[in-house]
Amino acid sequence: MKKFISTLAIAALILLGTAPSFAFAQEGDATEQEIAPSATFDDSRAPNVNAGSAILVNVGNGDIIYEKNAHQLREPASVTKVLTLLVALENLKLNQEIKVSDDVERAGSTMGLEPGEKLTVEQLMYGMMLVSGNDAAQQLALAAGGSQKGFAKMMNARARECGAQDSNFKNPNGLNEVANALNVTTAYDLAMIACEGMKDKRYRKIVGTAKYVVPKTNKSKKRVLRNTNYTLWDTQDKFAYKGKDVPFKYDGCTGVKTGYTTSAGDCYVGTAKRGNMELVVVLLHSVDKYSRFVDARSLWDYGFKYYKTYTAQKAEDFQLKQKVRLGSLARVELGIKSNFDITLDKDSKAAKKITTEVKLNEEKPTAPIQKGDVMGKIEAYNGKGVLIGVKDIVALETVEKGGPLSHIGIADEYAWIVYLILGLIIAFILFVLIMRAINRRKRKIQRGRQRPMKRPTLKRPTLKQTAPEEPAAPTRPERPAPAAGFENPQFEKRKIEPPLSQQLRGEAPPAEPPTAERPSYSESYDRSAYDRSSFGGTNRPTRTRAEKRAARKERARRRKERQRNSGDVRH
Repeated sequence: MKKFISTLAIAALILLGTAPSFAFAQEGDATEQEIAPSATFDDSRAPNVNAGSAILVNVGNGDIIYEKNAHQLREPASVTKVLTLLVALENLKLNQEIKVSDDVERAGSTMGLEPGEKLTVEQLMYGMMLVSGNDAAQQLALAAGGSQKGFAKMMNARARECGAQDSNFKNPNGLNEVANALNVTTAYDLAMIACEGMKDKRYRKIVGTAKYVVPKTNKSKKRVLRNTNYTLWDTQDKFAYKGKDVPFKYDGCTGVKTGYTTSAGDCYVGTAKRGNMELVVVLLHSVDKYSRFVDARSLWDYGFKYYKTYTAQKAEDFQLKQKVRLGSLARVELGIKSNFDITLDKDSKAAKKITTEVKLNEEKPTAPIQKGDVMGKIEAYNGKGVLIGVKDIVALETVEKGGPLSHIGIADEYAWIVYLILGLIIAFILFVLIMRAINRRKRKIQRGRQRPMKRPTLKRPTLKQTAPEEPAAPTRPERPAPAAGFENPQFEKRKIEPPLSQQLRGEAPPAEPPTAERPSYSESYDRSAYDRSSFGGTNRPTRTRAEKRAARKERARRRKERQRNSGDVRH
């Protein structure tokens, strides 16, 4: 019942567009569906931009709201440092101390570093981004990459990951006049790099700082750094904008960097946020430093006036775990790196009809899986079922290949439970075997005690006596004749008459049987005259009570001694 109710609840959320549905990519599926514009991007209402190349991008999803020669290769000057900062943050610790090298950079704008001076990575980063310190960028490159050339390789690799396909960086500061190290990029590439950098809170903090104080070092006194990005803080200086004098500071500006060289001209990469919408503007080869701020303001105003951002899925609310085969973990946690934002027209009501669908590459992927691997995508559809946005779903943790038990579906994180159960079973079996052996031993001992014991034959001590002579047949003493005058009819001689038949036949009467004369009962006789052996007894002399008591005690003592010797002592 609970499962049925849960299924209904999820279905209701999907129909309302407040929860994503799920699907798995199948082999043989059609090619990827083309993404339709989520808003009306009409350049006819866009402002006039004086810069040679320009682009306006929604930071949340990378949607291009406006572009002008966005893919044309140009020199970036010091806005190269938007990438230098990103790579340095990912490879160095903020509290790491760096000792300035002897060949410290002196060309262009610097923060005034001295050879042998000791500063932290964080202090060098502020010096690089606020006052465009080329010397600070050089020292960070040496610390992270070992050399400027090695660091340039790291920069190009990271730029590709951000989606910058046309850029080529050869140094960390953008000084193209030095050693003919030419950096080239596009407005689009710089916008993608800035969007990636703004996902890092440390990056945001540094590029959005208007003023920073570097404390006294071993080679320098305290330094006060003021950001060259006037749109962050300058309310005093003004410039003409649409017939009005307006300050350089722009409400909602969050960064990022200015740049200039004679060959690159004035450049600018800046971000501004209002509500839940953040826009990045990139301007390359502007006419002058004021013109770049005018173009930036006009593009920001255009974007905030005609467009809005709808968050189809918040990153913190996206919680998904997927089962893994042959892994150290049974499930891998999936997520999205940032909010899934959709750009819509300002007056559009399409947000209520937008639905999302999660599509995973595999139903049950096989380990190993690395953190950041793309495991699927989340798609957004408008009310007509047209695809208007896609965002990658990535693994938020690393899953190593599992052990032997993973081949039968038991991940390493649960293997200890199996091992524990097996250990308990083995221990129980051993316990049973040991108890059976003990009980068998006990029964054997008990049977041995119950078996009749062969007692040793002990010769009973007897009194020294002579062997009795063969006893004579008992004889009764003749009794004296009865006294005179005493007659006993039982002992009188009887006259036996023959039977009548014999008498008739004239036969002689039978002879009289001999009569035995029995002694008189009144005759007295002496009992001591009789021997006990005559009546089946022994000729053992009669013992006194004291002798009998002593004999009993002796027998009891010998019995206890035999029991003690055999181990069968009974109390």
